[in-house]
Amino acid sequence: SLVFDDTNLFLWNKFSGYDRFEGGTRLNYGAQYTLTLRSGAYANMMIGQSYQVAGTNSYATADAAHVGISSGLDTRQSDIVSRFVIAPNASASFMVKGRFDPLDMTMRRLDVAASVRVSANLEGSLQYARYEAQPYIGYDKRREGVSTAVKYKFHENYYANGNVKI
Repeated sequence: SLVFDDTNLFLWNKFSGYDRFEGGTRLNYGAQYTLTLRSGAYANMMIGQSYQVAGTNSYATADAAHVGISSGLDTRQSDIVSRFVIAPNASASFMVKGRFDPLDMTMRRLDVAASVRVSANLEGSLQYARYEAQPYIGYDKRREGVSTAVKYKFHENYYANGNVKI
């Protein structure tokens, strides 16, 4: 599988695993800014893109699973990836990540997540995801969903956790 986002924009090879390798020459570029306050609060922003300079675009080359097709990397000018994170303190954070069409800025992928630590023993998170249709890889309709997770630590070495995805 391949998910092109802020976490792998600058990786040497964006394919997961060892069975596929990126060919050709790509120029990956972006900008990142982090503001950290004395209190420990911080905000981080990142935006970037990849450009196929020369050679074969491995992400536009079909294989049995169509890995790379509709990934946002399968054209000369990739989709734009972005991230915004804000953490007002060590116990809470909020994150928004997106992938956008480079020509008209149509949103192709959106991930929104929030997490909070209520106490030393209790923490939880909530996430919303929305992915546009990718018919070439078998997803004919837009997908979206919500997931939530809770973790309770009842002893120094033991905890219980659970999650629900809708």
